Amino acid sequence: MKVRQVLATSDQCQDIGAIHCLLSALKYELEMTSALRDLILSNDDCAMEKGKPMVQLEFRKPLSPFYEITIRPEIRNTKMTVQVYTTYFVGGKGRNSKQCQLVEGMDSIFEAQPETTLMDLASEAKQVAIAQHIELLTRAGSDAVTAQMLARQFWK
Repeated sequence: MKVRQVLATSDQCQDIGAIHCLLSALKYELEMTSALRDLILSNDDCAMEKGKPMVQLEFRKPLSPFYEITIRPEIRNTKMTVQVYTTYFVGGKGRNSKQCQLVEGMDSIFEAQPETTLMDLASEAKQVAIAQHIELLTRAGSDAVTAQMLARQFWK
C-alpha cells in the first residue's frame, strides 16, 4: 500500500469510528512489514484534531535497560511523517525508570512521500534506527566497523 492511499483514506475519515478503522489498517500493514515485525508495538493513538484525523503508532526496540529506539509513524494535518528517536532511561530500568530523556542528536523526523510504499517507509525508518544504534555504540567507545557489525546483527 502506498502512502498516497493511506492519506486518501485519512481524508475520508469524518468521525472517530472511521479513524479507529484507519488506525487498525495502518497498524496491520506496518506490523506485516519485515522491517517492523519484530519490534514492540505500543502507544497507538488516534483522535480528531480540528476536523482532521490524527493517527500515531510507536514501534519500540529496547537495546538495553538503559536505551531504546522508537519508530513513530504519524498522520496529522493530511501528512504522514516518521520520527525515529533514541531514549535514555536514567534509572537503567527500561520503561520502568522514573526518568528518561532523548539522546542528543538522535531524533530524526522525515515526511513520507506519496508514492512511497509502507514497506519502503518502514525499511527507511529501520535504516535510520540502525544508524542511530551505530552512533550510540561509537559514542560508547566501539570502533566504527564493530559498531556497524553489532548494530546490523541486532536489527536482523
